[in-house]
Amino acid sequence: MRYRTWLINEIYSQLRTLKNDATFQDAKLFLYMIEGAIIQLLSSDAAIEREKGLDCFLAGLVFS
Repeated sequence: MRYRTWLINEIYSQLRTLKNDATFQDAKLFLYMIEGAIIQLLSSDAAIEREKGLDCFLAGLVFS
């Protein structure tokens, strides 16, 4: 649970740098969207789509 709180705080911090009037609720919503996308990719039978999602995620980590 502490990890989730930390992650929401980090997302909120990043959103505030992009948009001054971002709220904590925006950060929570953003995290829910990410979680939903991950669950959808992992639960689908399309292995290629899962691989594309993983490639995109890893590329974001490498080039960030």
